[in-house]
Amino acid sequence: MRTRWLYATAFALLLFAPAAGRAGAQHEQHAAAAPAMSHPMWTIPLRGGWYIVSMAQAFPVFTLRSEPGGGTGRETGAYITQPALMANLTSPNSVLVLRATLNFEAWTQKNGELTWGGWGEGFIDKRHPHTLLHEFTLSLNAWDVAGGSAALTLGKAFAPFGTDDPMSRPGIKYPTNHHLSQILERWMVSGLYLRGDWSLEAAVFGGNEPAGPFDLSNIESFGNSWSARLAKTMGSGPGFARRVGDIGLLW
Repeated sequence: MRTRWLYATAFALLLFAPAAGRAGAQHEQHAAAAPAMSHPMWTIPLRGGWYIVSMAQAFPVFTLRSEPGGGTGRETGAYITQPALMANLTSPNSVLVLRATLNFEAWTQKNGELTWGGWGEGFIDKRHPHTLLHEFTLSLNAWDVAGGSAALTLGKAFAPFGTDDPMSRPGIKYPTNHHLSQILERWMVSGLYLRGDWSLEAAVFGGNEPAGPFDLSNIESFGNSWSARLAKTMGSGPGFARRVGDIGLLW
């Protein structure tokens, strides 16, 4: 039976403060250390030229699923979705970047979020809660390598395959092909070379998917998978740049 979805968002809350300083701008300009955010972040200067950039977000959302043609089937859900704290500890000139993202969906939507066609981690027609330790990486960046920039990153993050992080295409609901277009929350070692509008990425990672929001055991599968991606970025400015023409390999 065909099913119709109606998504009603009560309101969205995004906590942020304008980032300041040349170093912060330089960090967001280069994707080597981490995916660039499309909105400002807090900047906290530290000693020796080190600084922290951070942000917090939460989206209260109400979802109604109803059947067309006067059907009696109806399902509703109210959640705080995508509640997260993000912070980067950055060295002078962004040579070293320690990145951490905590996601609290284990408490705000522990039974999943209604999403027609969504699946993964034991959920059907729902999006599963992300892991508490969503990202945790250390990046070593070099800004002048053969006319471009390079980075070596290790930790838990997104494997270079498929589309960019969903934050580059804002929306309350994640796409239903979330698990087909991205490989997320994997322990990995990756390298990136960025020159002009082109980027080349490759990674070795653990292919096992987390079994729940507190599961860290997929580190045991590290090294059983690899991926690579060649991409071109079009456009400029916060929230405008998009990767197109991805050529991805996965094993």
